[in-house]
Amino acid sequence: MKFLRRVVLAASMVIVAGACAAGSGGGGGDTPMPPGMEEGVPPRDNMFTRTAALALSQAMQNADPGERQSRYQEALQAALDGIANDPGNPQSFRQAGEAYVGLNDLAGADSMWTTAEDLYPLYSFDLDPLREQQWVNQYNLAVNQIQAGDMEGAIPQLESAHTIYKGRPEAMLNLGSLHAQLGNDDDAVDWYRTALELLRSSEFDAQPADIQATWSENEEIAAFNLAQILANAGRNEEAEVAYRTYLERSPDNVTALSNLAVVLMAMDRNEEAAEIYQGLLARTDLDARDYYVTGIGLYNAENYSMAAQAFGRSYELIPESRDALYNYAQALYLAGELDELYPAAVSLAEMDPHNNNVYRLLAQGLMAQGDTAEAARVLEEEMATLEFEIDGTMLQPFGGGGGVVNGELLNHSLEGGSVDIRVFFYGTDGAEIGVQDISVPVPAAEMREVFRVELDTDQDVVAYRYEVISPEP
Repeated sequence: MKFLRRVVLAASMVIVAGACAAGSGGGGGDTPMPPGMEEGVPPRDNMFTRTAALALSQAMQNADPGERQSRYQEALQAALDGIANDPGNPQSFRQAGEAYVGLNDLAGADSMWTTAEDLYPLYSFDLDPLREQQWVNQYNLAVNQIQAGDMEGAIPQLESAHTIYKGRPEAMLNLGSLHAQLGNDDDAVDWYRTALELLRSSEFDAQPADIQATWSENEEIAAFNLAQILANAGRNEEAEVAYRTYLERSPDNVTALSNLAVVLMAMDRNEEAAEIYQGLLARTDLDARDYYVTGIGLYNAENYSMAAQAFGRSYELIPESRDALYNYAQALYLAGELDELYPAAVSLAEMDPHNNNVYRLLAQGLMAQGDTAEAARVLEEEMATLEFEIDGTMLQPFGGGGGVVNGELLNHSLEGGSVDIRVFFYGTDGAEIGVQDISVPVPAAEMREVFRVELDTDQDVVAYRYEVISPEP
C-alpha cells in the first residue's frame, strides 16, 4: 500500500476564456491614484510614440500576416527609438511591449511592460488585462498540446504563460505536474514552490469566494505533490517542512498528518509519528476515508494493531467497503489478533469469495478458534477448487469526483468465454452512488487479464465492492 497520492494535475487542463483587454496607447490617464501608490512619471507623446501608435493600429487592422508582421516591426523600432531618445517615458516601453507581443516575443514584452510599470505604476491597471490575455493564449496552446499527448511540447507554452503573467497559478501547477511525470524532479519542486508562493500570498484574499475555494484545493495538491517528490527523493527533511507548512494553515487535515507521520518514520522519529497516529485515532470527527488513510499510514509503519483499529472504524462507517474490510482482516492477522480475525474473515469471504488470500485468512481465523478440520476443508475444497480469481482489486479515486477500480482476472480452469463483474461505488456517507458492469475475457489457464471499471461522477468515491454476475458459482 502507498501512503501518498500520485502526482496529479492541479488545474483542469481545459480551454479557458480570455480576459478583457485594454487598448493600446498612453492609458492610465483616467485611472484614479490608489492610496499609497506612487504617481511615477506620466506618459507623454512625442514623434516616436505617435509613429509607434500608428504602426500598432495598422498592424492590428491588417489581415495579411506578412504585412502585420512588418507593421509590428515598425512599431517596435519606433518605440525603441523613443526609449533611446527619452528613456524616462513609460509610454515608449509600453508600446515596445505591445509590439513584442505582436511578434510573439513574450519575454521581451514582459521586460518592456515591467519597466513601463516601474516608471508609471498606474499602467498596471491597463497592462494586467493585456498580460492575462496573453497568459490565456499560451495556456490554451498548452492545453492543445496536452490533449494531443505531447507533454514536453506543452512545457514551453506554459513557461511563456508564466513569463507574461504571474497572477494565476494554473500554469505553475501544471508545470510542476508535467515535470514530475517526465522525471524532472528538481524542476517540479521549483514550480510547485513557485505556485505555493502565490497560493499563500495576499493575492488569495483578493479573490472571489469560488476562486478562493479552487486555490485552497490546489494548495493542498501542490503541497502534497511537492512533499511526495521530496520524500521519494530521500529529501525527508524538506518533505517534513512541506507538510508542516501546509498544516500551519490546515492543522486538521488527516492526509497531511498521516503523510507527515510516514516521513517522520523514514527519519527514525517513530515516537513523533506514533503521537500523530494516536491523535488521529482519538478524534471523533473523522469519516471513513480519513480512518482509511490513517490505517494505511499505520500499516506502512508496521503498527498493525492500530492499523486494524483504523481500518475497522472505516469499515464500520461503510460496511460495503471491500478494501477497508480486507485491510482490517489482513492487519488483524499481522497483529496476531486472531480471535478478532475470524468474524472479519467470515464477512470478507462473503463479500470477496473469488480470492485465495481471503480463504487463507479465513483458515487462520478458524484455526485460532480450534476448528482445524474446517480450516483444512476451506483450503482443500473452497480455495483449491476456485475456477478463477479476482485479484489485486484497488480503488483509485479521482480528484473532483469519480474513480476507477483496477483488478485482474486470474484463470485456473475456465475454458473460454468471459466473466461478468458488477462494481458498486460508494460515497463519503456510505450511500451507493453508481454501479458499473464489465465483461472480462477469460485468458488461458494460469494467465491474467487486467480490467478497469470507471465511474464518471462529480461525487467523491471512497469505497467499492464487486459481485461476479456470471458464471454463477
